Amino acid sequence: MKESENLARLKLIVVTRFGARVFSRQELLDAWREEYPAKPTSSILPADYCVNRKTGRDTPKGRSSKQHAFLFAVEDGKYRIYDPSRDGKWEVDGEGVRQVF
Repeated sequence: MKESENLARLKLIVVTRFGARVFSRQELLDAWREEYPAKPTSSILPADYCVNRKTGRDTPKGRSSKQHAFLFAVEDGKYRIYDPSRDGKWEVDGEGVRQVF
């Protein structure tokens, strides 16, 4: 499955199942399994799509998923939909993740 297909499916699950509420990675994986039982969950890493988390994909030689970021990590393993007016603007660079004012 293409990454863009996974991303679209992931966004659909988050919006329809969780809306603006906080959810865990396990809840997301459970919802994924219900919706797509034949699709593997090994590539479902919510932190890859968080504006305020740096992951292994965010390296100069790796693929950056931050251009597709739509989640906000409220604490370890807990996420919600990113709301720029509430959460501010974030950027990732070689030093890490920081809020931009």
